[in-house]
Amino acid sequence: EWGLALLGLAIAWMTIQGLPIPVWTLKLMAPDHWAAVAAARSATGLDQEAWSSLSTAQAATLDRLLNVIPATAAFLATSRMAAWWRNRIWIVILPVVAVAGAESALGMLQFYWMRASRGQSGPATGTYVYHNHFAGLLEMALPLALVWAVWIWRQGSARPSAEAMTTTALKTAGLLVIEIGRAHV
Repeated sequence: EWGLALLGLAIAWMTIQGLPIPVWTLKLMAPDHWAAVAAARSATGLDQEAWSSLSTAQAATLDRLLNVIPATAAFLATSRMAAWWRNRIWIVILPVVAVAGAESALGMLQFYWMRASRGQSGPATGTYVYHNHFAGLLEMALPLALVWAVWIWRQGSARPSAEAMTTTALKTAGLLVIEIGRAHV
């Protein structure tokens, strides 16, 4: 698939940037970078012909690569799971949305409890130690819950019976309540 090829190329390019390459290749690919490397080497008395990498900050390149690889693995696992359960995609989405809904409810309780008991409002953290991790979970679940709510609404509007419309409205409202909680916290 072309998506897998692009992911592989991105990881390969990030890896190649951190590897040492011959000077002639560096001069060809990044002449400005080579000029900076040559100036630093002449100032410090290092060998001008020693291999160098394309990256000016190898530690930062490695750090970003170590962020991209797990994200790519998660993307690939999710896309494979979606292919396995093509007709029941809710199996993939339900755990994230359910945990986000529970965390959102707990976060709203924390927020209102702090406001009522202390007269001030600090950041709610749910069951997380850091507010950023709590916010990250809720932000990850936002598009899933919204798209799922729209999908449920569209499926229900295709069946015009009153019972189907009521069920559809309740399911859609339940998913949107999670998002209201996320926005509130």
